[in-house]
Amino acid sequence: MMAAIYARTAAGGRPAIDEQIRHARAYADAHCYDVPEDLVFVDENVSGMTMAGNGLASLLERIEQGPLPISAVIVRDVDRLGRDFFELPQLLHRLRSLGVMVRQYSRPESKYLLLNFSRKQEPRS
Repeated sequence: MMAAIYARTAAGGRPAIDEQIRHARAYADAHCYDVPEDLVFVDENVSGMTMAGNGLASLLERIEQGPLPISAVIVRDVDRLGRDFFELPQLLHRLRSLGVMVRQYSRPESKYLLLNFSRKQEPRS
């Protein structure tokens, strides 16, 4: 299975990015994902509140137009993709509609939260 890695830091600099990539690669190896070097996307010194990083934009463009299907995006936490409470669910829904799952290596037990985060929740009776 093909996966991409996305790493973002607002202030941690290159060491924080390198650490995220290292852990994401270990997760990929443990879960049988292939991550070519050209599928590692980075936004350094970019706030998660804007969701306007060039790395994130390139990742989305690659998923939508790329020649090889990407089945997962591996991140430290889902908040690496963004912290805007309105845009993040839309992004997760967009990825899911393209057949791409978000996998977070720091909290793998939260994968079900990610699956349901972008779904419209049914009202409780």
